[in-house]
Amino acid sequence: MPQTTIRLQQLREDIISDEVREIVSYRPNWMVRHGSFVFFMVLLSIVLLTVFIQYPDQVKGSARIVALNAPKTSVARSQGTITGIFVKSGERVSAGQRLALLENTADYREVVQLQAWLQKEVAAVNAGNVDHLTNINPVHLANLGDLQDPYQSFVHEWNELRQFFGNGYYQKKKFALQRDLLFTAEIKKNIGRQEELSRQEKHLQETEFIAYDSLAKERFVAPIELNKYRTALLQKDQNLAQTEAQIINSDMSAHNKQKELLDMQKAVADQHQKFMTALLLLKSEIEKWNQRYVLTAPETGTVFLLSPIQPGMQVSNGEELFYVQPAVTTYYAQLMAGQAGLGKIKEGQRVRLKVDNYPSEQYGNLKGIVTSISSFPNRRDSFLVQVRLPEGLTTSYRKDLFFRNNMLASAEIITDNRKLFDRFFDPLRTLWNQ
Repeated sequence: MPQTTIRLQQLREDIISDEVREIVSYRPNWMVRHGSFVFFMVLLSIVLLTVFIQYPDQVKGSARIVALNAPKTSVARSQGTITGIFVKSGERVSAGQRLALLENTADYREVVQLQAWLQKEVAAVNAGNVDHLTNINPVHLANLGDLQDPYQSFVHEWNELRQFFGNGYYQKKKFALQRDLLFTAEIKKNIGRQEELSRQEKHLQETEFIAYDSLAKERFVAPIELNKYRTALLQKDQNLAQTEAQIINSDMSAHNKQKELLDMQKAVADQHQKFMTALLLLKSEIEKWNQRYVLTAPETGTVFLLSPIQPGMQVSNGEELFYVQPAVTTYYAQLMAGQAGLGKIKEGQRVRLKVDNYPSEQYGNLKGIVTSISSFPNRRDSFLVQVRLPEGLTTSYRKDLFFRNNMLASAEIITDNRKLFDRFFDPLRTLWNQ
């Protein structure tokens, strides 16, 4: 028994010694041996990185993008089918140039012919050269659709004008009346000289009659002899009265000729007025027709299609089909900033704009620069910040955005680049100071 007990103790000691030796002799891996050092180094690296890494401060606000000499659209003024397209996307166009034609009842070639002729004649009329219209015949146009009635009215007044001035009748009659007035004036001068002579003869006859009347009173002359001188004096009075009547008749004749000439001039003015009214009415109807059926370039620039269009396609009234980009367009943004962080905003700071209509994940952001800051708030206690867009509407993804009025965007003004270290420890510093 005692020996057995001794052997068991020795065996137990041997087993324990092996386990202890195994534990004592075990060598842990490098992570266990150097873990604390690695953790310290990683923490130190993170702290150092926060010292070097900078993150910008931002002041956010809402913005509206505006433009100087903005692109303009060409809009369909009636519902119908496109029958002709006269330009290609990206082509240079001039203000007023035709872009497309909508379906109508007129022959467009005749409308263009009428418009070109009318433009030429209106220029001549404005220059005062109306009479030349009497020497040309009206253009025969029978497929003007809605313009046919006003054109026929114009042609009627034109023919009336041609008949009035035909063969130089008006000018000849006017010249004849003017010559009659000259002759009448010359006749009046001659009658005037006769009147003066008659007055002088009457005066001499009165003097002679007075002398013989005195002699008759003294009975040196017989009464019958005095009657001869009285009869001669009455004859002189009658001659003078006839001369004065001739002067009155001459004045009446001149007055009638003048009245006839004025009536003729009024008739000419009335005929001119009727013709001009018909001419301007036709011009106005053509302009209305163009506004309704012809899409034109609103200004000079480069034309682009807003959507794929082709002849035979239906369009609705008010639908935008083209837009014209002027040669020079300046874009800027008006940003409304609140009181929070306003003191950080300075001129020259960068601005990032995310346009509401164009998701920034797909189109990118617009780049801007602060140019001015208002000194006084508006009614909503916000301050106006003007932002220039040096790259226009080209985004950070190099995509060009199409400008529309009242484009809204969310703006982020980059006010300052601060270290992450300062951002982490500023709250602690604030608590410590408190």
